[in-house]
Amino acid sequence: MLHTIAPTAFEDLADGALALLVAGQRLALKVEAVSRLIPVSTRSEPFSVLLRGPQTPTLPQGIYSLEHAQLGELSLFIVPVARDASGTQYEITFN
Repeated sequence: MLHTIAPTAFEDLADGALALLVAGQRLALKVEAVSRLIPVSTRSEPFSVLLRGPQTPTLPQGIYSLEHAQLGELSLFIVPVARDASGTQYEITFN
């Protein structure tokens, strides 16, 4: 199913439409940007998604369960890429 997810699945999601499930907690995530990437593999429409989560906890990179409003629960590799006073930014790449 992951190979069929398109960038539009993450564009225009309402705030609170995504949650990261970790250690029995739901961390609310907000989509900050969806970037289309140049195809270099079998995926016809590779893309990345930048998400904003709370400042703490800052999670290490790894596979986490992400709850998506339309797609349900997905296991995805998520990487923290930045942290500031407004929270932690994570990236997911679909390639």
